[in-house]
Amino acid sequence: MVNGRTYLSKQEFLDEGSAPILTRLATNLHMTVQNLWADDDTVIARFEGTATALDGLPYRNEYCWVLTLRRNAVVRAYAYLDMVAVADLVERVPVPRPSARERD
Repeated sequence: MVNGRTYLSKQEFLDEGSAPILTRLATNLHMTVQNLWADDDTVIARFEGTATALDGLPYRNEYCWVLTLRRNAVVRAYAYLDMVAVADLVERVPVPRPSARERD
């Protein structure tokens, strides 16, 4: 289950933070930015994500990311989201099993 922790790389975040959610979705996660603030090297983005889960039900979440930038690259990110929505998705939608084609 996705939970509060520190990821040491972008790839680790994608594999362990995002994948448990994204693999349970039938559609892309559509993000809508609600607010965006910037001050010096810090950017804060508040946004909503919506998609259809593999079970046909909607998945909705709210996010707030606090990003630190250096030389036009993100060097630190704090990601806040509604863990109740994530837990509901993870509990009701199993991770799909890879097809024979994907296993080869």
